[in-house]
Amino acid sequence: MRALKAGCDLLCLGAHTSLEQLREIEDHVLEAVASGTLAEARVQEAQERVREFAAAGATLFASATSENAAQREISAIELTRIAESFSGATAARAWISAHPGARVIRVETESNMAVGHVPWGPFAAAEVPLAAAAAAAERFAHRDQFTVDSGSPLPWPVADSNSSGAIVIGRDLHRHAFARDGIDALRAAGVPILTIETGWPASPAGYADIACYGATRLVGSALLSLIEETPV
Repeated sequence: MRALKAGCDLLCLGAHTSLEQLREIEDHVLEAVASGTLAEARVQEAQERVREFAAAGATLFASATSENAAQREISAIELTRIAESFSGATAARAWISAHPGARVIRVETESNMAVGHVPWGPFAAAEVPLAAAAAAAERFAHRDQFTVDSGSPLPWPVADSNSSGAIVIGRDLHRHAFARDGIDALRAAGVPILTIETGWPASPAGYADIACYGATRLVGSALLSLIEETPV
């Protein structure tokens, strides 16, 4: 109620709000209006502004197809430029060159309520590749890949990785104990690893040999191009 009263028009309730919770919120709003705690005019104003926002969003959505077509025309040079903005890109290229058969470990961390469950990073980019990253996506798909999460036992299932190495890719790796423990266990076992942080790294970046500062499909495409510059 305080947010609406203060001028907030649209409430961010998260991706997992149940129908019962939504009804409870609606009931609170109605009770506040009935008691005079919240002015009905304020609710009507918020409603009108949200409708205007939705109409503007529909216009943007209608133009998305042309924007997607433009994304498919992004050049390999542009993807290289994006990859050059990653922290640790030069050292990563040297590591990948020394470990061409490295396996990929996808670390699935719990999404916060604002983000929800969305495709991310090189995995989203490989699933629907841009034209400039199509060859890299195909090579990436041929790597041995494992997905781990907070319920996965240690050590992570990367048999025979002591020689081939492992590329560990995740979001906010340093914030999750299971991710830190898994990486530490690989290092303790002598497995050569390259950690790739597609979120915002900690300082110092002990769990981010590469920091991409984002997990969008475009950033993921640039990461694919960096990883697969030399065919495996």
